[in-house]
Amino acid sequence: MKIGVDIDGVLINTLAFMREEGSKFVAKVQEGKMKNPNAYETIKMFGWSKETDKKFWKENIFDYAKNSKILPDAKESIENIKKQGNEIIILTARMFSAQLNNKGTRMRNTVKEWLKKNQIEYDKILFAEKEKGEYCKEYGIDIMIEDCPENIRKLSKDIPVICYHWPYNDDVEGKNIIKCDDWKEVEEVILSYEKKLS
Repeated sequence: MKIGVDIDGVLINTLAFMREEGSKFVAKVQEGKMKNPNAYETIKMFGWSKETDKKFWKENIFDYAKNSKILPDAKESIENIKKQGNEIIILTARMFSAQLNNKGTRMRNTVKEWLKKNQIEYDKILFAEKEKGEYCKEYGIDIMIEDCPENIRKLSKDIPVICYHWPYNDDVEGKNIIKCDDWKEVEEVILSYEKKLS
């Protein structure tokens, strides 16, 4: 099977980063306040302007991309999934990564370095500039591991989606959506799904 793996919110606890660094940024720029600690986006989390949101990510995205800790068991579970003969395709819409300029090149390199540093085995990496569903079709992805509520809903119309569970995707349910709270659960779901197919 071909397994699609998102990065932000699937390999990294993006929510914790946004809460912590966003709160520091509020104090620094004297704009916004914590409105919704469980929001998917910083603009909704802090209620600041679009301009401030852009500034926040511009100042923090490369530090986040380089230094974020990997979620527990992700490396080991991906290894186990690969050992069963599955293909791992990293599919990310990380900020700047699809741009064909210096920032884009820097982000793509930073992502690859982070994956290498954290010893994540993968067969292919795709930097999405269009809908993720198009990549799933084009590359024959059988199951996608995703956290973004909108992406989960769209992708689950065509393939099974493992919803990596966070408060912001609590209410995302439906056909082809399997919720998992950690990587051990993700691994179990994929290996049991594989058994059903064989």
